[in-house]
Amino acid sequence: MFITNAEIHIYMPKANITPELKAIWMNKLNTVNPKIKFEIKALEDFIQ
Repeated sequence: MFITNAEIHIYMPKANITPELKAIWMNKLNTVNPKIKFEIKALEDFIQ
């Protein structure tokens, strides 16, 4: 078995996610390792 793709999901409160914050984080994360797919998501979308 070979793993060829990596994906990391980052969850935080919806109130903390702003377009500016998301852009800064995504730019930094993609600079650190462009082969990993990063996603930033709101906790409220998954917790009821």
